[in-house]
This record gives sequence, C-alpha cells and structure tokens, in this order.
Amino acid sequence: MKLKLLFFFLMASVVGWGQIASWDATGLSAYGNSPWNATSISSGISNNLGITRGSSILTTPTSAPNAWGGSGGWDTLEFPLNNNGSVTFEITVSSGYSLSLSNITSQIRRSSSGPTSVNLQYAINSGNYSNVGIWNNTTNNATGGSNNTDLSEIEDLQNISEGTIVKFRITKFSGNSGNWYLTGSNALKIFGTITQNPTGQTVTFKGNGANGGGTGDTGADYTQTANTATNLTPNTFTRIGHTFDHWNTEPDNSGNSFDDQEEYDFEADMDLYAQWTINQYTISFDGNGNDGGTAPGSQTANYNSNITLPNNTGGLTRTGFNFNGWNTAADGTGTHYNIGANFTIPGNNVTLYAEWISTTPSISTTGTLTAMTTVYGTASTPSQSFNFSGVNLTGTNVSVTAPSGFEISTSSGGTYGTSLTYPISSGNASGTVYVRLAATTLLEVIQGI
Repeated sequence: MKLKLLFFFLMASVVGWGQIASWDATGLSAYGNSPWNATSISSGISNNLGITRGSSILTTPTSAPNAWGGSGGWDTLEFPLNNNGSVTFEITVSSGYSLSLSNITSQIRRSSSGPTSVNLQYAINSGNYSNVGIWNNTTNNATGGSNNTDLSEIEDLQNISEGTIVKFRITKFSGNSGNWYLTGSNALKIFGTITQNPTGQTVTFKGNGANGGGTGDTGADYTQTANTATNLTPNTFTRIGHTFDHWNTEPDNSGNSFDDQEEYDFEADMDLYAQWTINQYTISFDGNGNDGGTAPGSQTANYNSNITLPNNTGGLTRTGFNFNGWNTAADGTGTHYNIGANFTIPGNNVTLYAEWISTTPSISTTGTLTAMTTVYGTASTPSQSFNFSGVNLTGTNVSVTAPSGFEISTSSGGTYGTSLTYPISSGNASGTVYVRLAATTLLEVIQGI
C-alpha cells in the first residue's frame, strides 16, 4: 500500500494550493449583480454558478458601496425548502482533477438593523445541505467583520472527484430585514488543493488469432486506461473453433497470466494476448431414409483436424437405391464426400447424410418442339431437336421411333428415318434427336410431338 501511495504522489500534479477562488467587492454598487462570478479562480475548477441572491431578497433602497448583498427578505429557517431567501454559490471540479477544501473566509457588513449571524452550509451535487459553520457580524461599519470556517475535517470535501459540484448556501439569517453584505477586497475566499489526476496507464488487449469481437467486431485490438487498481475489461474477442481461456503478456503464453476481469494495478502499460483452447466437434451420420442397416457411429475431433469418413460399415440399404457416399444436405444439394475421403472438422457439429442413387430405370427429355409446316413432297426445314437421358437402363440400346408423318436423325444434316438406336453404357444412355416432317406428309399443320 505504501508503494502504491508513493506512486500516486509521483504521478499526480498539484496545480492549485492555498486560495483557489475569490470574490472582490471593490467598486460594486447597487448591491452588485446576481449571479456574481468569482473575481479569480484556479485552473482545475469552475464557478458555474456565481454568488446568487434568492428571488425573495430585496435590493432597495440605496446600498453601501464596495459591497454585494441585499436589503431584506432573508430566510430565517435553518433548512428552508427553497433558496428564495438564501445566498448560494457553487464550484465544479473539472475533468482530470480532484479537489480538497481547507477553509472558506468572508468579510461581512450589515446595516444597524441587518442580520448579525448566518449559517454556512454545503451540499454535494443534488444531495442535502449540511451546516459547516456560523458567520457572525456584530458591527455595521464599512470594514465589516471577518469569518473563517475550517473545512479540512469534513470528509465530503476532501479528494472530491472530477465532475463533482460543491454547493454552498448562506441561510438562517438572524433576522429577515435590514441590509447584509459581503464587502471589500476580501468579500469571500475559498482555500484548498487542486490536483491534476495521473493520466493513467493503458492495457492493450490483443486477439492473438481472433477473427471476431474486439474493435469493430473484427478481431482488432482494444484498450483500457486507468490510474488506480481496476478490474480488466471483459474479453470481447471470438475465434472460430476456439474458446477464450485467459490473458498472457506473451503471445505464446510464456509470460505472466491474468484471468478475465482480474484486477490490475495499472502502474504500467501492458499488452495482453488472448489465450485460446481448441474446441472439439462431433460428426454424426444419418441413414437418410434407409430401410435396412445402421448408420456408422459419430466421431469427435479437434477443430480443423481431419478424419477419414467411414465406409457403409453398418450395411445401410434403401429399396430402389444404391448407397453413394455422404452429403452435408439430406436432399443431396450440399457437398458430396466419397467413402474413405478426408473430412476437415469445421467450427460446429455436423451431420452427414447417406447419399442415395436411384436404381429404377428412367428416361427424361428436355427441349420443346413447336408447330411444323411443309408442302407435300418436301421435308420441313429447319429440323427441330430434343435431348433425352436415361439412367439405370438394361439391355444394349435405346430405340427411338418417329410418329407417323415424321422422320428423325442423330444430326441436323444427317440421314433421316423412322427410327434410331442409341447405345447403353453402364446403364446410361443419352443423345439428341432431330425431328422434321416427312416429304410424304400432306399439306397441313401438325403440332409437336
């Protein structure tokens, strides 16, 4: 603790010591303006609200020279509900500074019928007012009487942090009529110490392989600055296939380690690198409509490692289909994998579905024939065509026969006839069929096949 206090002392800078704000009434007349801003004020604080008369305080008839005050309407309650019959002022601690108050002095003058005593009170921000002293004035001469109130033992008024508003109120006047003034060159003075806070030290958090989170959710560095012991900012980095574990001062985890949100004294700048543990993910297998056999058991492995996809070890069967490996989509539109292929573990669990190929013979066609016309004795031109494709076929050939009045060919300029054959290879056959009206067709329009 002693070392930390010494460090704070070395890092902090005292910018104001002794008198930090004062009001000089020399030259004022007609009770002075309200609010009345400080004549002098030190850097590190501001006088956002000068000395202000409450709305009930009178300012007639003629006032004493070189003085600020009023001629009646004073509040005589110790803790009034409002400030209408009181005098108020405040100071605000500027950003980057702290303040400790030691004392406040005043020079008070009154008329022969004016109040002889008042209470001085303070409040912090929007808190309630508390008494700190009584200011007396038994004389009504031009010099007035001096008062000095010690503030150094009031805990609220020591080490006041930046942004804090310290309010003062002069109230509980001993009478509600007569003149009362702050007077002369020493009308009111505030004393204390203003300290510029240490700028703090910075911790830079580095993703160390992260591909998300951080600044802009891009895995970029982010920082934290403080000047006292503070918990580290929570980790925001993400990394595909990994889980954040802790921080270390070295990328390879060879330095000093810190838990997430661990307290750090912030006595020096520091880089912290995210340390990651690799995740494991499970690859499951689905028979995808099988009516026999069982799917292989699941496999679990580290992210980005490779496994060998199993054969059909459970003897999966499906009536009318042959097993054809694995697919990432049940409908076969995903990525196809052969049995025994390498599969790289992604950053999530995966189900691979059995891929099936139908064993039922089928032939499909593509292409549309439009109406054809011809004159008897002349074949129609140009010819039109369609494609066919057959799978799971048996035999040696596919035969295509033209309807009556048409003739077909394997090419546009080839020989036309009434039938064609296409060879079947490994159960498959395909080809293009060209169609035209035969030259012997009577004059008429015959719609397409």
